[in-house]
Amino acid sequence: MQRKGLLDYREAWRLNSLDGACSLIAVGDPLGKRFTVSRAPEEERAGELFEVIDREAAAVAAQLLGSAPIATERLADLRPVLGAVPSNSSLLRPREITMNRASLPIAIFAVAGLVPLRARLGEVVSALGKPAAVATLLNWFAVMSTDLDRVHAAGICHGAIHQRYVVCPIGAAVERCFLVGFGIDALARETTADLPPAKPRKDLVDLLGALHDIFITQSMAPDGGAAGKWTLLRHSAQHGEHPALASGTELGKTLTELAKLSLEPSAPMATMRPQRHATLSPPSRAESERRNPTIPPPRGATRPREEGSGARADRSARPTRSTTGTSPMPPATPARSWVRGVVVGLGLATLAVAGGAGYLTTIRDEPISVGMLRLGRRRGRSAPRCVGEAIDPPAGYETAATDFDLACGPDDRTLIAVAREGTVLHTASREARRGQPWQHLVSSDASGAVELGATIASGGGLWSVWRNGVGEPIGLAEVSRSPHAHVQVPLTGWDNVPLRGVMLLHRDQATTWLVSNVESEGGAHPVLFHVQSGDPRGRASIQTWYLGAGTVESAIAGPSPTLLFHQREGEGHRVSAIWPQLALLAAAHPAGDPTSVRGATPADNAVRRSAPVLLTGEVLAATTTGASLGDEAGFVVTLGPARPAEQCASRARCVSPGAVHLLRFNQARPAPLDVTVASESVALDMLAEAPNRWLVLHEPAGVAAHPALRLSTVAGAVPTNATLVNPGADRARLVRCGGGIWVGLQLSEPTPRIVAVPTECLTPRQ
Repeated sequence: MQRKGLLDYREAWRLNSLDGACSLIAVGDPLGKRFTVSRAPEEERAGELFEVIDREAAAVAAQLLGSAPIATERLADLRPVLGAVPSNSSLLRPREITMNRASLPIAIFAVAGLVPLRARLGEVVSALGKPAAVATLLNWFAVMSTDLDRVHAAGICHGAIHQRYVVCPIGAAVERCFLVGFGIDALARETTADLPPAKPRKDLVDLLGALHDIFITQSMAPDGGAAGKWTLLRHSAQHGEHPALASGTELGKTLTELAKLSLEPSAPMATMRPQRHATLSPPSRAESERRNPTIPPPRGATRPREEGSGARADRSARPTRSTTGTSPMPPATPARSWVRGVVVGLGLATLAVAGGAGYLTTIRDEPISVGMLRLGRRRGRSAPRCVGEAIDPPAGYETAATDFDLACGPDDRTLIAVAREGTVLHTASREARRGQPWQHLVSSDASGAVELGATIASGGGLWSVWRNGVGEPIGLAEVSRSPHAHVQVPLTGWDNVPLRGVMLLHRDQATTWLVSNVESEGGAHPVLFHVQSGDPRGRASIQTWYLGAGTVESAIAGPSPTLLFHQREGEGHRVSAIWPQLALLAAAHPAGDPTSVRGATPADNAVRRSAPVLLTGEVLAATTTGASLGDEAGFVVTLGPARPAEQCASRARCVSPGAVHLLRFNQARPAPLDVTVASESVALDMLAEAPNRWLVLHEPAGVAAHPALRLSTVAGAVPTNATLVNPGADRARLVRCGGGIWVGLQLSEPTPRIVAVPTECLTPRQ
């Protein structure tokens, strides 16, 4: 395949995705007018970063600018716009723009390979410690916000700032970070006419949002004198105005000041009343007479009553300037001391403000120097000890997983972790007893996966389900045996349908029940798949069922499954439960094409629906699975501000901290029960306990001095919270196994790995 007029350089390029998921090769001809592409990325998303190596082995970076094909003419229109982006220390503009064979635009940079800063954030924190890392990030973002002023002065807005586009070079140390992604928003507006116009203030607000998300990733925030000012700045950016948002220069000054203040400890408020010390002898009468009556006594000294009385008598005997000839009673000594303390405090505050203003005037135009970050693990507060189980650091299964799931094996004694690294699935297991090591299961692991579903127990085995990027859309394997038993789920005709989410409901020797959501321009709807295996010589039988306009966000698997159904309604969300009657659906033989994306409409008695509950919030995100307790089905959802789509590695991470709700449905009860478990948090997982007890694991907003998780116990409608030490998890799951409750964590330092720790081991000591 050849494209003309796209490259004006003569090198041969090899583009390798940084996560190993895809590659692209472009070869320029001697005239520099065309190129040949050997293979396009398998998973193409706007903002995807690649490493580019030329003939001379010089490594530079590349980035996908769009996820929709565009015409060559649009590249010609975009080049002068990006060429007007000023070249400075923190903003990277492309050296060139070209296309791949799918007509997706690619930007080529003149620097070495880039990775998102969040991928190396653990190294920064480990090298500096959290207080210094917070100050460093504030300084880096201050440079970016100041540099954005030059872009805005040129009439250009970035329009798509989020933490995915804050990047740093690949190397042994992290010296600085850059902002990339210029042109992504401009190309998106070519295909989507209803996007609001990009504005300079939105760039500054989005930059603050990216910094806040990066802080949350490591559960940290500005501390000391900067804590309150940072909270005010962030909330003003979301809900109001702030002087710092007037321009990028003003925001840069504010962030620089916050960086300095974040390293200063919060000083306790000094008392105005001098402390008494019995060991100090009182001053002599001669000293008292020589001392100026307006000067307070030495700090810590006491004034006996006799001395005070004598002083007042002496002062009353002195001549005064009163016209009445009588000496007025002077104010009591404590009141005079309080006034003097206020005057002295105001004077010191005035001097501090003047000195700070002079300091900022001196440094505001100087570049912020950033030193080399030497890597090496720096321990913070040690985690609580747990007899028989390593906690600091916890033992784990080393894997740079993109996503993971943790489940208990059918024997109730084995923990099994399923990890997706790029497009490859790996598994590991350990005994659900303290001190046991992880064992990597070397078997026929799946490949080609782009989305991991929940691992469930069904038919006496433990099954893992995933969605493939190419070929058959669904993969399935029994991971509780070695080697794994892989099962083909032939969904003929569905390989090119845009699906989101893959939920396994039930599996036995003859049938498989699955749910996924079909995404389309007109909205989305879930489809229930019923796949029946035929004889060895025949093809499998497929039935598909339409469950309504909306999406299925979570599921409770089993022969009588429960689905969480979500519909957007204006500014709110309509959430209900669906109970598909699998036996009735299996007995029906609907007419129509099983490859239709809509599916057949089930009979009224084959799908039962609960009354809806209306929730308010910008974005609703649910945990991967729910939990059942007797006749009740429970689900946990988070309602909070939206995160950029590129940050949604998992559905629960598409939402910023907000209100966490526990929703409980019962077929015999007309209305669902809604319990607000927490505010300013993100739900991670849940478990059911008897009687009438639900456990909800959630992650509070990163404002605490030490990273933590919150485990809430909901008894009836009353939640009680317990704080768990968090070793720095990016994701977490709750698992009941071996007679106890375990927390599965995905850690990034000192090495990327998956760990499982009993909950009682993560309870801080009082």
